[in-house]
Amino acid sequence: MTSSLMASHPTRYHLFTIGNAMVDVLGAVPDTMLADHGLRVNDSRGFEDTQMLSLYNQMQAATDLTIMSGGSAANSASIVSVLGGKAAYCGRVGRDDLGDLYERELREAGVALSLAQDDAIPTGRVLSLITGTGDRAMTFTLGANAFLHQKDLPTEWIEAAHFTLIEGYSWGSPYPYEASMAAAAVAKQAGRQVAFTLSALFMIAPNRQSFLDFIADSVDVVIGNQEEFATLLPDAGSNLDSLIAAARDLAPLVIITLAESGAVALHKGANHHCPAVAVPKVVDATGAGDAFAGALLYRLAAGDSLDTALSLAVSTASRVIQQVGARLPVAASDRFPLAAQAG
Repeated sequence: MTSSLMASHPTRYHLFTIGNAMVDVLGAVPDTMLADHGLRVNDSRGFEDTQMLSLYNQMQAATDLTIMSGGSAANSASIVSVLGGKAAYCGRVGRDDLGDLYERELREAGVALSLAQDDAIPTGRVLSLITGTGDRAMTFTLGANAFLHQKDLPTEWIEAAHFTLIEGYSWGSPYPYEASMAAAAVAKQAGRQVAFTLSALFMIAPNRQSFLDFIADSVDVVIGNQEEFATLLPDAGSNLDSLIAAARDLAPLVIITLAESGAVALHKGANHHCPAVAVPKVVDATGAGDAFAGALLYRLAAGDSLDTALSLAVSTASRVIQQVGARLPVAASDRFPLAAQAG
């Protein structure tokens, strides 16, 4: 397994990502709406189309809705591009208006796209219910994502990317899982590095051993929040010190995000802690982890020290939580002089 985290040879992309192409429908709702549908904050669950329609109608009646492109891997790719880096994304959408929106918004952000289209199955979508504290619960239907195949992979892009990012959500359906494993194999065979985001509690619990096996076999950087690591490593409990001890040797670089306490990076026996950036108000926590992962991997690939990359990742996540939605506007790089100077 590669031990160096810094760029050692030229690359075409700082980050290649593969994952579910989801269109987000976001709205601020009363907490009772979550309870009515069996939802909990900071987690996701799949719904059937009829359930999604019922919940969508309730959200529409309760609040103004925002519709925008999402999906964990694509969010991270967009962050890289907005911060001045080079990112590529592979996914699958339906041949419909939401698929067109998805393609347009990623291209406008400057992300290179390998986007397969499905004539018969619609674009996947997520309903994000935002509570008064800025936390969210999500429901989703995969749509065309369930048929992302290994043959859709742009192998030459993977071979030319410093990092390939795999999302835990890929375990949700056989074809995307196989495609993601193939992408990781291509990256390793090319001498590149593989990063992995744990994604969500509902994905970790039933796939815990598979996650651990994948991390041991292929992953150079693993990223998740404290609750996600506690689910991955149940014998460690939820105490942070115990989790750090249990997680330290999972991969060459392990990152535990800590919400209002910042993040801690575990690397070569040392703990690197970066405190959170104070924000006046948390508007929407959707995508903070995606933004963090994108910024961190971009700056590591660009040659920054771990501490510098960690600091930018925390500040980028703090910016995202002050708005609705997981992506920064294209002009956001103007507000990140660190990214511009370090490139």
